[in-house]
Amino acid sequence: ELRMTLLTPSQQVGVTSLIEQVRDLLQDLRHVDEVEGSNERQVSLAPPRVEPDASLRVLVVDDNSANLHLIARMLGVFDVVPDTATTGPEAVRMFDAESYDLIFMDVMLPGVDGVEVTRQIRERAGDRPYVMGVSALPSARGRCLAEGMNAFAVKPLRLDDVSRAVEVCKDARAERG
Repeated sequence: ELRMTLLTPSQQVGVTSLIEQVRDLLQDLRHVDEVEGSNERQVSLAPPRVEPDASLRVLVVDDNSANLHLIARMLGVFDVVPDTATTGPEAVRMFDAESYDLIFMDVMLPGVDGVEVTRQIRERAGDRPYVMGVSALPSARGRCLAEGMNAFAVKPLRLDDVSRAVEVCKDARAERG
């Protein structure tokens, strides 16, 4: 079984690999529901539990353009067009200029890492926005959660990870009214 992976800067991507990743992304997006009381099946590209919401403000921070593009494509399933940043200082400047509901934060940014960026955001805004740390290293989970991130996902980021974060943010926004 082939799986889509988010790339680290040290990985090289051939055309065949990129095609395989796109195919795997489409397989991850596919959801098959059986119509109750019949043998028919319906195929949809959005996970069933989260409705699209173009008003959700999302920032994706990653120094790898392929990762930015893939996360943006997954968010597109929910009609979300994210802003993107490639460095920690850029992410902080964007946060200062815009109110975000959700940030996907690469933990291993060059220079100012994602944990420090999250710390700076928390100093400015408290417990909002919802920040999901993303890293190829599972061992980064404890540090990320201890330093103020709300959630953590190991690369390769899956559509379920994105769906869960979008759902939590939508629920929190609905509770705030």
